Amino acid sequence: MKTYDIDLPYTFCVDHCHRELPSGTFVQMDEKRRLIRRRCTAPELREWLSDATHYSDCASYGWNLGSKGKALGLQSSARATVKRVLKVLADNDVPVRGEVAEYTVDLSGDDEKRRYVIDKIKRHRGFRS
Repeated sequence: MKTYDIDLPYTFCVDHCHRELPSGTFVQMDEKRRLIRRRCTAPELREWLSDATHYSDCASYGWNLGSKGKALGLQSSARATVKRVLKVLADNDVPVRGEVAEYTVDLSGDDEKRRYVIDKIKRHRGFRS
């Protein structure tokens, strides 16, 4: 499958990758411009777009992300990510709609791993135990 290089804002890229979502492969980091270059397939770019669109207005929903500044920084970085992904898709004539990379994990036979993943998903979605 064809891959595309994309420079993504550091803040949102780290958040997205920390949640172990499909994100392509790391190529390099430009510390001066606070960008991370990733090599992604079209479905991975669409996953980036979907996630960044979701986070691009998180501050107005009052999400508890530790501090208001963190929510605004993540929101700003997500908006920049949306613009960059749309540009790469348009420049390469890749349709915005289409297959999206899926996050999969094999939970069979390992109760500890299953509990860890379920707890991580609950925390990510804002559920309280």
